[in-house]
Amino acid sequence: MIIILFSIVSCEKNNNYDGEVTFYTNAQALLNCGAFDIYVYVDGEKVGTLSLPLASETDPQPNCGDPLTLTIKKKKGDYSYSAEGECGYENLAWEGDFQIMKDSCTRIFLDITEIF
Repeated sequence: MIIILFSIVSCEKNNNYDGEVTFYTNAQALLNCGAFDIYVYVDGEKVGTLSLPLASETDPQPNCGDPLTLTIKKKKGDYSYSAEGECGYENLAWEGDFQIMKDSCTRIFLDITEIF
């Protein structure tokens, strides 16, 4: 009986992540400055890097986990994000807020056209 109860509690603890957020960009595709990375932060903590862009603005929204995205799992709640990169002498920066809901995939497009 104790083993069954422990298994149930363990399964509940493994579900600490309610949803996902996926970041993607068009920056490297639209800027002519060679290869560069976009560094992504959630609540001030670096969560990863985008090294490759989506091909263009007209691509459909990617699925969470798409290889051209940065996807992380988060608990349900409200978060802030920032992202930064450098292209030649241009400093690139985005920031905003997002919400994670249960069993959801939140998509955040870091659109280079919003900067210029």
